[in-house]
Amino acid sequence: MEFCDKFPKVFNDLTFECNIRPGTADEESLLALKQAHCTLIKVGVETGSEELRKKVLNRQISNQEIISLFKKAKEIGLKTYSFNMVGIPGETKDSIKETILLNAQIQPDFMQITIFYPYMGTTLGNYSSKMGLVGRNDSADSYMRESILNLPTISKKEIERAARNFKFNVYKHYNLKKAVLEKGGQIKDFIISKPLLRFFAKAIKRLIPFDTT
Repeated sequence: MEFCDKFPKVFNDLTFECNIRPGTADEESLLALKQAHCTLIKVGVETGSEELRKKVLNRQISNQEIISLFKKAKEIGLKTYSFNMVGIPGETKDSIKETILLNAQIQPDFMQITIFYPYMGTTLGNYSSKMGLVGRNDSADSYMRESILNLPTISKKEIERAARNFKFNVYKHYNLKKAVLEKGGQIKDFIISKPLLRFFAKAIKRLIPFDTT
């Protein structure tokens, strides 16, 4: 509250974004953030499964607390951003659906989806190694692209497919325009990744006149 009081006095019209943990921000503090020129709050949803969030991630946060936070933020006029993961130990196709449906309910303005990476030295990374879940070592940026865990509950391909389609599967519940744009971006990325398809796409573009008016 002290920060929210001082920030606009020192920085005038400068805006900012911030991370918020569900259960720590009530309506009064969200309103103070808005008045201090905060434009966006980012929230670690992580998973829609309360069981995985509490028992595996050790985040004692309920879905209702997350829903309430997003609802209050929208009422006040703060844009919202959700952080999400797939592929944590214990993940299943059903728990991924729970994450999708929770995001569809809170309707974030923006969202991030990553694939869990077991960083050694962290509690969950060490647990994954101890339980023999780590299939191979890889560069630290693999969490953005692929799973390196061998989970008995879901395959790597299912995790990676869920990550690729996550935003589309969320947006289709409440914003068809964003869903279509997301799917279009996936198709474009796929074509770019395939030299032969990219060649034909360029050839078609040269042959077919597009009306840009």
